[in-house]
Amino acid sequence: MATWSKIFGHMSGFAVIRCILELQHFQNFEDSAVLCFLAVLLNAALLFGLFRFSDWLRSRPPYFIVGENNEGYYRWEEGAEESENDLSAIGLSFAACVVIRFMVSGCLVDRAGLEIPAEEHTFKAKMTLGVLSIIFAISSSAIILIDAAIHPKKDGHAVAGRMTLVGNNESGVDHFSQYVRRWVFISSSTLATISAWCAMYFAKWCLFSYMLEYTTFHNPNACMQRVVLAMVVSAGSMGLVFFFDKLKDMECTKEAADTAIKAIIQALAILIGFAWESAFDSGVEAISELTVHNGEWVPIWVKLTMAFTMAIVTIPAWRMYILPHTMPKKEEDHSPQEVKKEEYVALKPGEA
Repeated sequence: MATWSKIFGHMSGFAVIRCILELQHFQNFEDSAVLCFLAVLLNAALLFGLFRFSDWLRSRPPYFIVGENNEGYYRWEEGAEESENDLSAIGLSFAACVVIRFMVSGCLVDRAGLEIPAEEHTFKAKMTLGVLSIIFAISSSAIILIDAAIHPKKDGHAVAGRMTLVGNNESGVDHFSQYVRRWVFISSSTLATISAWCAMYFAKWCLFSYMLEYTTFHNPNACMQRVVLAMVVSAGSMGLVFFFDKLKDMECTKEAADTAIKAIIQALAILIGFAWESAFDSGVEAISELTVHNGEWVPIWVKLTMAFTMAIVTIPAWRMYILPHTMPKKEEDHSPQEVKKEEYVALKPGEA
């Protein structure tokens, strides 16, 4: 179940990206970076309301009943909230990166997130994007450190700003203060993902300028160039992951610092995934274009067939070899949902 919830959450995240980009290209919105950012805020507010409603809906009987065994509810709740968190981070971060690129370069990308026609950006624009990537990564870690200082832990549980179990005595819905704190974690994840997007486009702009020194017909959106970009990003990210992993294992780093380092490592992992996703997307697009002469709908069916084929091959391998290694790691992190479950079990129904 965790596999499918994560897959559908990521699919929904890319759907949110397309929704926001469509809004950003509305008349008047596309003329101002401020209005484009307003489109991001409007969708964030919409997600805030939808997640709260879904939380309330899940916590009603017969899914949650006070005083009874709600193990199935807690599993559902954890999977649903993780998917919602991933959805928010992916969707809002890319749209925010579109606004940042608009402000830095003065060019609003198309609905697919591509600059067409591609233009070489100034050294100042590239350095600005690179510096912003570092700033967003630091900001993401700072949020985690600040939250750890405000809510110190004792025996794995939050003491200050205690994670409330139930909104009232008749429902398992999260208290509003707990829900707001969840969005603090979502904000940290979103900032880390923005950092990943900015780093990827910084590398793309630099690679584009480097290639223009050897040819004037270079296209940064072509399939081969995206593969080269993914390889460069992967090599650099792997080196940084190795460094931060060694740093996390040092005894001088405390728990809060380790959590912040984990967030940076996860952002680097996301960066690698985004780079290769872009390369694979370009490959699928190139293959499907070869069938245009067979009919207008043939490329679409080709894309759909390739998507199902890739899913059949990769999902079982992911579940067998990757997911088992990530699940035990999650249990050590004491997520807000785990804290809520543990505290609820520790209390009697009348005390909740």
